[in-house]
Amino acid sequence: MTNNEIIYSESIAAGIYTQDQADAILSSGHALPIHTFPEWKRMGYSVKKGEKAAIKTRLWKYTTQPTKAAREAAELAGKEPDADPHYYLAPAYLFTAAQVQPTEDRKRKS
Repeated sequence: MTNNEIIYSESIAAGIYTQDQADAILSSGHALPIHTFPEWKRMGYSVKKGEKAAIKTRLWKYTTQPTKAAREAAELAGKEPDADPHYYLAPAYLFTAAQVQPTEDRKRKS
């Protein structure tokens, strides 16, 4: 499953959207307005004080860091571990559009 598919499934399972509502948003060419804290921040929004994540799940994350096994093997060999590009599932906390507000910078740009 891709991250978008995970978010789609989780938003329906959590009751945030019905399948018809989610399909209508996606068919209009938009993404579901459910993002992580860093993604909302990048888009110029902040999570409202006291809000808890609407969805707690795991999303795919990319890294070039060597795996634990590769680091241990390199350490035993007395070498630096090689970069090891890969994806892994990381905990993710997702917030809806109703849980965020524009930052002051975003308000000034509007």
